[in-house]
Amino acid sequence: MKGVVLAGGFGTRLRPLTYDIPKPMVPIVNVPIMEHNINLLKKYGIKEIIVLLYYQADVIKKYFGTGEKFGVNIKYHRAAGDYGTAGSVKDAQYLIGNDDFIIISGDVLTDFNLRTGIEFAKKSKALFTIFLTSVKNPLDYGIIIHDEDNNITKFLEKPSWGQVFSDQINTGIYICRNKVLDHLPETSYYDFSKDLFPKLMDKKIKIKAYVATGYWRDIGNITEYKKAHNDILKGKIKIKIKGKRLDILGQDVRCEKNVKIGKNVEFKGTVIIGENTVIEDGAYIENSVIGNNVLIAKNTMIKRTIIWDNSKILKKSRLHENIIGYDSSIGSNCYISEGAVISDKCHISNSVIVNPSVKIWPFKKIESGSIVDKSIVWGDKWNKRLFGNYGITGIANLEIHPEFAAKLGSVYGATIGKGNKVLIGRDAHKTSRMISRAFITGLLSVGVDVDHLSDVPLPVLRYQLKMGLYKSSAYIRMSPIDKQLMDIKFFDDDGFEISVDIEKNIERLYFREDYPRVDFNEVGNISYPYRIYEYYKEGYTNFINLDGQEKVISLVVDYTSGLTSKVFPNLLGVQAKNVTGLNGILDPNREAYSKDEYGMHVNQVSEIVKNLKLDLGFVIDTCGESFVLVDNKGHVYENEKLLILLTHLLLEYEKIKKIILPVNAPIILHELAKKKGTELIEAPVTLKFLGKKAKQLSADFVGTTEGAFMFPKFNYALDGMISVGKIVDIITKNNIVIDKFWKTINNKSKYIKEKIPIKNENKGKLLRILYENYKKKNINTVDGLKVYFNKGCWISIIPHSEEGFLNISGEYIRKDMWTKHYKELKELVKKENI
Repeated sequence: MKGVVLAGGFGTRLRPLTYDIPKPMVPIVNVPIMEHNINLLKKYGIKEIIVLLYYQADVIKKYFGTGEKFGVNIKYHRAAGDYGTAGSVKDAQYLIGNDDFIIISGDVLTDFNLRTGIEFAKKSKALFTIFLTSVKNPLDYGIIIHDEDNNITKFLEKPSWGQVFSDQINTGIYICRNKVLDHLPETSYYDFSKDLFPKLMDKKIKIKAYVATGYWRDIGNITEYKKAHNDILKGKIKIKIKGKRLDILGQDVRCEKNVKIGKNVEFKGTVIIGENTVIEDGAYIENSVIGNNVLIAKNTMIKRTIIWDNSKILKKSRLHENIIGYDSSIGSNCYISEGAVISDKCHISNSVIVNPSVKIWPFKKIESGSIVDKSIVWGDKWNKRLFGNYGITGIANLEIHPEFAAKLGSVYGATIGKGNKVLIGRDAHKTSRMISRAFITGLLSVGVDVDHLSDVPLPVLRYQLKMGLYKSSAYIRMSPIDKQLMDIKFFDDDGFEISVDIEKNIERLYFREDYPRVDFNEVGNISYPYRIYEYYKEGYTNFINLDGQEKVISLVVDYTSGLTSKVFPNLLGVQAKNVTGLNGILDPNREAYSKDEYGMHVNQVSEIVKNLKLDLGFVIDTCGESFVLVDNKGHVYENEKLLILLTHLLLEYEKIKKIILPVNAPIILHELAKKKGTELIEAPVTLKFLGKKAKQLSADFVGTTEGAFMFPKFNYALDGMISVGKIVDIITKNNIVIDKFWKTINNKSKYIKEKIPIKNENKGKLLRILYENYKKKNINTVDGLKVYFNKGCWISIIPHSEEGFLNISGEYIRKDMWTKHYKELKELVKKENI
């Protein structure tokens, strides 16, 4: 007789535990459920085993291999489709051959005596025998009615209580004569309970019931998973448990090899500990299962908890009736409440409270001091704040989904107030369209009126706010830096990004969920303004002053399938003699370009400029905020090089009086501004509130090292179109050839950017230590720490606001000088980053 193990289940009801592994691989006392069933088959002499796979098949095959290390011979079969329980067995008939076979699910836990069941089946000569067991609540299972001779007379698949006439259920363990395969169709979906059993009964073919004794539990959901462990710890099931029993009077503690237990560790009840696990001084562990390679730090309390392999529980944390997945870490002084589940590869920072029954899905990061009061299903991290550097950012349709957007729209509208009007825009992506509609629905529900611009370049939306008709504005777009992410950006009535106070008001309402709805006859209205592009064009031509300008420039523009193609070709057509447009068709499926993909567009424009002997080329990002310039020789200007070029053009030919540059801008710009008598104001690198600062200081120009610029007297927004237009205007009026002009810029310095990884919680400490280390030198603290060394060398150190690293930028004339100081910085960070 061969064994057939059904191991194709998705384990949907066990999520998030089965998010990254198939259900048969979920560990029971530190080994996969399926391993217990392999051992059970082996115990009763069944060593030829066929495993039927479907979902995440490679994970199972990698673990069990040929079966040699388990003392059995395993062969695998993966069906081409979902053929159901019976259909998948039929599909593996070539492996079963002419043998009779026993079928068992890979995700049930049992200690049934298979031998007595097999003997019963042989004696009865039944074609099909089903193992039955009694349960207290049979509603989730298939109830089976049989007569005194154990002939099955009726099947009830997942009945209601009104249909329950027995507590005996189908365990999914079957003894099959080989001829049963003749009753199964080829390569089609076919289920034992719904299809085969009724067919056999219709043909008067007897199906026998074997009432098994012993333990059986379907690990169908998290509750059943916990109960299975509780039953094991109470000794209710005969199951193989690895490790040796420690000689602790009155306690049942079992350890695998290389376990280290510190001083004053207290155990209570039954505790199972995997290999290479460390339990530090003063820990308290009660009725729990601890996996392999786990760290339980000092003075930690663990009660009735299951901890999977490679996880860490740091000092003074308390866990009560929890499940902790693979490779997760719980910080110090955390409290994980009853029933909470933390899945694989989660990072819970210090002093976090996770409320009862919360489920945290894989790969989440929880900030220090957070109180997590609801399940975190998707996404990258759980912040105490909704807002980040780019507004609200999350995974499109997973974190930022229609339900979230509708709620956010209601909250946002509640902060604005009933009867006010807001301006809403989006990019051209179909997901942005969906989210914007849900967001607008939320606004209308609290009585806010909406002017909806649909798909529009962000600079055009922000320019529209200058009309003074709107209380606020929001823009929904796919992130320009990550294909999976979406941004929701908010602006006030002047077009500035909203203040921190307004962000906090939105957050408070969102988390409290106490915002008001209006009566049905007070919901808001939607309008669709139609002169937005004309209004922008008027402002553009007035700012650049195109009257009487001769058109002499020939150029190529790559719109990267972005929204600037709706407005910019007409504007450039007034300025340039010839304009060749590329990728000017909107694509609702267009994802963010990767760095390499964007580089390919830049290279293509460079080749076109050289081959057609054009004057200029531009590549404008899909949002219309930033761009790359290509000169007449095909040379590329981007990031800090583009900042140097544009600032020089403005200072040489526009005679501007005041500019704002980031603290990490190239030093040559400071020298030029001083030479020209222009006031240069250093600002934080973060772009978020530069517009408001520009208005306060009456600045003429705001530059960044990321290829995005602002002309505040035109618009308090980063705007690639007006920046390109200004460059074309200056070149045309002054007969400039960019390649030749660049050669006049005597920049001897080399600009460089690096990243140094650090622990997130160490950012503040590191900045303090770095300040103490460098304070005797010439330093700047406008944003992070900028240290000036001798001979034209400086280093800017700015911690990333969300990620675990330091952003490093700087300049040097002599590379050995930079190398020396950068190496010293890295060594200092390494020493203190503990």
